[in-house]
Amino acid sequence: MCTAIVHMLAEGGVSQVTVIAISVGGGATQYLLQTQPQRVEHAVLSHCGPIRNRPELEKSAQRLLTLVRWLPLAVTRWGLLRRTTGTVPAASQ
Repeated sequence: MCTAIVHMLAEGGVSQVTVIAISVGGGATQYLLQTQPQRVEHAVLSHCGPIRNRPELEKSAQRLLTLVRWLPLAVTRWGLLRRTTGTVPAASQ
């Protein structure tokens, strides 16, 4: 996502931006500040922790993102199965 932002700015001919970001957008903004500081004129960040540009954490971040995407589906499936049949199949436990 972060590299896509850099490419989008370059393709659009945008030299500087003012960014107002919350949560994950704050992380993307921090990445932009670390890699392309000349492009950010002003930044306002809220509800985000510090992000350090550490490539070794990229794999962990991808795993976490996958978990965040799939966990709600798994919980919903489990709840629906339990409410409709009264039991949870062994594969879902």
